[in-house]
Order: sequence, then C-alpha cells, then structure tokens
Amino acid sequence: MNMGGVFSGAFITNFLGKSTDAGHLGRDFALMSVVILAAVGMLLVFLRPKVKDAA
Repeated sequence: MNMGGVFSGAFITNFLGKSTDAGHLGRDFALMSVVILAAVGMLLVFLRPKVKDAA
C-alpha cells in the first residue's frame, strides 16, 4: 500500500504540473475529486465498516 501511494503521488504530481502548464488545473482537480469519491465509495461498500457497541 505504501508503494502504491508513492507511485500515485509521483503520477499526480507530474499530471498536475502538466495541467498547470496547459491552463486547466481547476478542471483536472474536479475530475480527480470524482475519482477519489469513487474510491472512497468502493472502500465503504467492500470493507463494510461495523460499529462496535461501546456499552
């Protein structure tokens, strides 16, 4: 997981740099947020967090 995070960070840094040079950074941030929301949704569906009763 750590290696995946490092590779993702390297890709995103390069991608956002090119996006800044092209002048459409805001659009690409919006598209990136859609991908992140989809990933969070998949995590919630597949991991199914359980609430442990504290009482």
